[in-house]
Formats: sequence, C-alpha cells, structure tokens
Amino acid sequence: MLEFPAFTSLCDWFVSKLPIHHAAISTLGDPFELTTVGASDAIAAELEGMQLDLGVGPCWEAKAAGTPVLVPT
Repeated sequence: MLEFPAFTSLCDWFVSKLPIHHAAISTLGDPFELTTVGASDAIAAELEGMQLDLGVGPCWEAKAAGTPVLVPT
C-alpha cells in the first residue's frame, strides 16, 4: 500500500517539493474574494498580505498574465 506523508496544507506540500522556503495561496477577486487561502508559515502569510494590500507583486503579475507564478524565496 502506498503511504503519503501528512501535510497540514497544500502550501506545506509545495515547500517540501520545491526549492522554496515559504508558500502562500491567494484568490484575487472574481469570482472569489481577495483573500489569502493558506500559507506555510507566518512569514509567507505576512508577505502575501502585504502583496494583496499593495496590489503589486508576483500574484498580481500572474493574474495579469493569466498564469500561476512560483517565486523562490
């Protein structure tokens, strides 16, 4: 039987699989609200909150381009 490690969030999975230290997932409006859905830790949550408040950063660039963006930290 396959065994999968338990992750408390999708962000934790990304941090474990990619060469990054922090991860966050946000929605950017229609049809959802502008909000952070999850974060791997307090640093990721703070950075994501700042990005949403300021309206600039990688998630806004991804929205404009229509593609997801992973930013190594």
